[in-house]
Amino acid sequence: MARLMAGLYLVQSAASVFGQLFISSRLFVRGDPATTAGNILANEVLFRAGITASLLSVGLHVVSAVLFYRLFRPVDRYFSLLTALFLVVASVIWTLAALMFSGALVVLDGGTSYRAFGPDELPALALVLLDWSDEIYNTGLVFFGFWCAAIGSLIYRSTFLPRFLGLGMALAGLGYATFLYPPLASAVYPFNLAIAVGELALVVWLLVAGVNAERWNALADRRRSATISAS
Repeated sequence: MARLMAGLYLVQSAASVFGQLFISSRLFVRGDPATTAGNILANEVLFRAGITASLLSVGLHVVSAVLFYRLFRPVDRYFSLLTALFLVVASVIWTLAALMFSGALVVLDGGTSYRAFGPDELPALALVLLDWSDEIYNTGLVFFGFWCAAIGSLIYRSTFLPRFLGLGMALAGLGYATFLYPPLASAVYPFNLAIAVGELALVVWLLVAGVNAERWNALADRRRSATISAS
């Protein structure tokens, strides 16, 4: 299960980077609606692929939320559930960001519904939707940061993963949490994303070493016995 989680993490991260960051850097020209509109329409297949990748990433994040909850449930069942909810909320927000991309494409394709807008107004409207998409995506990063920090806490309290991985995830969460105040995120960029290397350390560990199954099972048995005694 640990290796499955790591594999999903890599795929979802790659899909998210391609769908949001790569497409933005390749096609969008900030403050230039006409050029941005031209780039999108000239590379519509690439733009649609970015939307698809973003939505794929959302689905995989939800699956990851369930798997991480299952992994850390023996540590603290209720806190693990709260942790999963952070990632689900982030996924819902990122879905809205992807739909803003789709909305921009609908606007640029035109049609009878947009006859009231002038030829220069449609690209401007599309650029507004793209800017909103960026803001919404960054809001999702805040909740993703909460998830990373919570996972770091669970790792630190667990006995089946090294504590330094928990500290790394907590630092990654702190970096993403800077997007709660955009001026701060801009001031510390790219260092706020560089400390997200803690995520990579966790993924590599899960791929190579997995978890200590004996300690996980022992912890799960203790939690199960405590639950039976309480009932």
